[in-house]
Amino acid sequence: MEDRIDDVTLKTVKERMTEDRGRSLQDLMSYFDPELAADIGNFVIGKLYSRSVIPWKTRQLCAIAALTVLYRPVQLRSHILFALQAGATKEEIGEAIVQVAIYGGFPAALEALKVAREVIEGYQKE
Repeated sequence: MEDRIDDVTLKTVKERMTEDRGRSLQDLMSYFDPELAADIGNFVIGKLYSRSVIPWKTRQLCAIAALTVLYRPVQLRSHILFALQAGATKEEIGEAIVQVAIYGGFPAALEALKVAREVIEGYQKE
């Protein structure tokens, strides 16, 4: 495997990934398998996140919905922050969560709303 990150990936990282979380996940995966970590990073960031079919804000609202259903509050925090940075309102974030309550269950949706509130309030203080 070639150990370089392509230009699309670098551009996407600079534009979109403004939180340290992406780097810490990369470090964690690299600890166990550096080649796999690079492959995953290049695919997710360089290929999926750089697609232009839907806007970045919409992409993040989709991620919020999926992470709510999957009950992944740790990852949810990052994507709520990315959505806010992309211009999503608290109402849009809340609606993305509420809309999937029927699929993931109300306990998962309520936990996601709690996480969203914490992230939004922290973001507003900055």
